[in-house]
Amino acid sequence: MIIMITSIKLTIFSGFILAVVCTLLVACGGGSGGGTSATTTVDVDTDGDGLSDNQEQIIGTSTILADTDGDGLDDNYEVTNGGFNPLIADLPTIAIDVIGAPTIQLNVVDTISNKDVGSFTSSFAQGQQSSYSRSDTEATSSTVSNSTRIYAEASLQAGVGGLGGSAKVGKEASTSSSITNETSTNITASASQNARQEYGRYREATKNVSSVAESGSLTSNLRITNTSNLTFDLSSVEIIAKKRVNNSSTFQPVATLVFKPDSVVKTLGDGASIEKLVVADSPSVPLLKELMQNPSGLLFTVGNYDLNKIGDEQGRDFARLSQIISSQTAQVVIDYGANQQNANAAVESYMVATNVKRDAITQEVLGISIAEVLTTILKIPYQTTSQQLLDANQNPTGLTRTVLSQVRDVASVDIANGFWYVFTNSASIDSNPNVNFEDIILKPRDRITLVYLADMDGDKLFNREEFIIGTRIDIRDTDGDNLNDFEEAKVGWNVVVTAPGYAVLSDPLNPDADGDNLADDKEKLKGLDPDNIDTDGDLILDDVDPSVGTALASINLTFTGPGELITVKGAVVATPSVTVDSVIIDWGDNTLATTITSNFSTINTLHQYTAKGNYSITVTAKSVNLADEVRIYSVNFQPRFRATIGSMTQNENWSELSHTRIAKDINGDKKADLVGFAPNNTWVALSKGDGFEPAVSIPLTFGVNGYIKSLHLHQLADVTGDGNPDIVAFTDDGVKVAVNDGTGNFAAASLWIDDYGANQTWRIGKHPRLLADFNNDKKMDIVAFRSTGVEIAFSTGISFLKPTEIVLAEYGFAAVAGSWTINHPRVMAYVNDDNYPDIVGFGTGGTVTYLNDQNGRFVPTRWYVPNFGTDNAYRIDRHLRLLVDVNNDKKDDIMAFANGAVVISQAKQDNFDSTFYVASNQFSYNAGWRIQNDPRFLSDINGDGLPDIIGFGPQNGPGTDGGVLYSLNTGNNGIYAPMKKWLDEFSFLKGWTVNDNPRLMADVNGDGTDDIIGFDDSEVVVEFSAKVQ
Repeated sequence: MIIMITSIKLTIFSGFILAVVCTLLVACGGGSGGGTSATTTVDVDTDGDGLSDNQEQIIGTSTILADTDGDGLDDNYEVTNGGFNPLIADLPTIAIDVIGAPTIQLNVVDTISNKDVGSFTSSFAQGQQSSYSRSDTEATSSTVSNSTRIYAEASLQAGVGGLGGSAKVGKEASTSSSITNETSTNITASASQNARQEYGRYREATKNVSSVAESGSLTSNLRITNTSNLTFDLSSVEIIAKKRVNNSSTFQPVATLVFKPDSVVKTLGDGASIEKLVVADSPSVPLLKELMQNPSGLLFTVGNYDLNKIGDEQGRDFARLSQIISSQTAQVVIDYGANQQNANAAVESYMVATNVKRDAITQEVLGISIAEVLTTILKIPYQTTSQQLLDANQNPTGLTRTVLSQVRDVASVDIANGFWYVFTNSASIDSNPNVNFEDIILKPRDRITLVYLADMDGDKLFNREEFIIGTRIDIRDTDGDNLNDFEEAKVGWNVVVTAPGYAVLSDPLNPDADGDNLADDKEKLKGLDPDNIDTDGDLILDDVDPSVGTALASINLTFTGPGELITVKGAVVATPSVTVDSVIIDWGDNTLATTITSNFSTINTLHQYTAKGNYSITVTAKSVNLADEVRIYSVNFQPRFRATIGSMTQNENWSELSHTRIAKDINGDKKADLVGFAPNNTWVALSKGDGFEPAVSIPLTFGVNGYIKSLHLHQLADVTGDGNPDIVAFTDDGVKVAVNDGTGNFAAASLWIDDYGANQTWRIGKHPRLLADFNNDKKMDIVAFRSTGVEIAFSTGISFLKPTEIVLAEYGFAAVAGSWTINHPRVMAYVNDDNYPDIVGFGTGGTVTYLNDQNGRFVPTRWYVPNFGTDNAYRIDRHLRLLVDVNNDKKDDIMAFANGAVVISQAKQDNFDSTFYVASNQFSYNAGWRIQNDPRFLSDINGDGLPDIIGFGPQNGPGTDGGVLYSLNTGNNGIYAPMKKWLDEFSFLKGWTVNDNPRLMADVNGDGTDDIIGFDDSEVVVEFSAKVQ
């Protein structure tokens, strides 16, 4: 766990020295020309440092302090000797690293019998390291301490713009921490489980002992490394190990480890290090027990140093210097988190002189603004953005302030991808909590920390806190036990088996930490202890004990969007021994909470959010004879994306008559990208999570005639088996493939088979060509419908094998194959749960299905239902017929948009159900929906894994106004809820046409819900679905 930071204070000042030397020459009368021997104001040197007052005013140093920054080197020395800065204290930088696994031990003695009860030991093996291991410990602890408020602020500001802010913290500047690359550890899942089980042994061993004396130890291998170019003598270092206190947001010291070299003094040169096993004296036994009970990583911070001879034998003494430096400087820390600026720099720390500007009369120090510190002294580029100020009801006031939005190349994006936040003890926050970032004034002993925060997985734990805990930053539920990481690490539940009960936190790294065959969500449901296999101590394990888990209330609610109108349904169920008094839903938007006092088994309520943002919804079940049961959900209403991306819209002459636009993830980041096929170009616009990057034209050639939509088919499908979608083009000469390298870049197109092209007389209206993994080898094959029947061209990963025979004399244009025409759609679908695709065709008399025999051919016996064909009044220009699994049984069902309704015929074991049922009376032809005007999709818009109906069309019959309308799949065996309106736009009567303004559904931000992608006349628009978790 070694991430080194080299001091960059020296490079900042390199360009400054030449300018100052030139200034000195001019100010001293250097060079040719006359001068005067008389003393002038230019020659006055009030502080006697060898620089005149006039020179110091130009440089920015103090005229009354010979050593402005207090680092033991006077201003003249620092200006005239390369590599020093008179406004930044120049001291060595030191890295502290934890090597191996910190170990804790509890020793327990029965004070009555004076016998040992036992020793209990846990080794905290470290998990995978990241730049968060070298994050500033004060930034991390401040983030954890203020995370709830910061998250609430950020969620609200995300909806109105200007993400970020500032908070008052009490920590003063520390010279010791400024020179130290401090560290933190995390913990593996197995180490966490072992620690919890060891704590269970301790608790079991001591439960019947009335009086005990307890002691403990914390042992760790530590390494101290000199990461600067200054030599120094090291006598000792005091290192404080801290942990987050259970059920709290504060960090407290567990133990102090005193690192002393084996010799009395150790001289450390540039890059030298010393390693030693250190045992803490008198650790906090209660915190050691907490650490064993609820394991997490530790923060290691510096308490004190004993350094001397800094630089040479007559060098500076750190103890003396640190007091002087603290009285003359402020500490500026920039913590980039995971966005380190190079391979080593996750944190920058400076002690910057703040004592130059003074009141002319009282000589009181006035300080310096952070804007001047960054711009003039540190030369670090930054940007700010305007932020709306909100009133007590979280409504915009019309007033604004500026907040930090970028440092160097790292910019605020959103909560998931990161934003800047500021912690400081500056009095500027006291006088004006909404102070502009640039106007924060720093005085001696002040500290300001610019920290980059992110919550990638949206679980309300910032990434740096997840590192300490050991949970994953990209998954809300690290251990997959149906409790998100926040619930396990910070909320927990009450064990209610015996009165009065006690609070517990479950292990977010292990689904069943105590190994009793009850996952943590089941332990919570029963009100049991997740770290005790026998919660009530009756020698019957919890998973088979019928007497436990009898007093509880269980919250089981679902929140569905997709827009800002949220529907809540479900139940709060209590066992007979518990009486639920009320259920309170705090929506997290500072509106009045909803209180439900009856019908807890059939909760059904609505809430309208008024602004985009990320909200935490807290549901509390209050019981007469049980502690509150709490469950936390989160909902994210991401701001709409609307931008010109340089291609793919009507203003760039795109039309569905001649162009094709597809939304699909082409670079493996689980976010849908845009790929557009124009007659002579292929365009790609990658998703950036909150929208799309500018479109880029890629040099792909598919034939001398380019892409003619009436003749050529262009699709995206994985034909190589590497999991990345490739471009498959049915051209004049045959089928050409441009292979995707996994990053969204495509190789030059090559001919994979000289068939199925326009020159081989294949026509779009006559000969469907579909792509499906027919032999289940992870590579998509060509299913081609010749006039005489179906043949399969299997992919080898580098080409398609030319078929030698027709494998099914059906579905073809010729009479011998059934006289199938453009009026008879044919699709590939999985209708019998065997993972092999089958053919479903909507013919003249009904629906014909042939099953894949898993050997490259078809089962001879067909499925047939006399529905959904042309004889049943279905027309290709009026009625959509789609295949989708509506009831989650792994078999695709038929959904048909008929004249009077949307109907479903479910796939059974040996055929489609001949009796269909009505899914919705809307979205149909008689309700005013037209193929040529009103697109309809089957998409998961609420993240439950089930297909919902979404349409862009009329709301109340033919010719009426409409918008985006949807019907959610209820999850009840394919039943759909009544139609609702999501948005009052994107429809034909709002000016959107199928040819000029196509609409697509795809997951643009990777949250598991499909979003609306609309191609307006000049801009691409994305309306994001709401994700409730």
